[in-house]
Amino acid sequence: MSKRAKPGIIRLLTASIGLSLLILAGSAMAAIGSGDSPLFLLDTYDTTSTPDSHEPPLALHPRQVCPNPFNPATTITYDLPHASTVDLTVFDLKGRVVCTLRDGVVEPAGGRKAIWNGCDDRGQRVSGGVNICRLRTDGFTAFRAMALVE
Repeated sequence: MSKRAKPGIIRLLTASIGLSLLILAGSAMAAIGSGDSPLFLLDTYDTTSTPDSHEPPLALHPRQVCPNPFNPATTITYDLPHASTVDLTVFDLKGRVVCTLRDGVVEPAGGRKAIWNGCDDRGQRVSGGVNICRLRTDGFTAFRAMALVE
């Protein structure tokens, strides 16, 4: 990420955690990180594409994390066009794994849900703030931000 904002780009700095959020206006894309190496790239796309399009074959629903912000739990929904091996992981903004919701689970085609209760892998409640959900399967990866409020 460059130090100077370009036309059409909105840059938000979060001094308390040393990260910046870069939003590309009009493209529904954002990068979270520090310096020139973003930790996460957030992107959205039209999930109404035809099967012949070049859109990714896997999609998170437009309301993929609901409620958001949340307390005490949120539901993450996603569609699988065919049976797929799924990894669903929650990270903090520094890129550390907070909770693993799915770890190499083969799931059948169709709509799926996962509930995150705001706890880490040890069952301890995490503090309020923004966390990133990563859905990964069959060469496709999507990221979504989730805000836990106390």
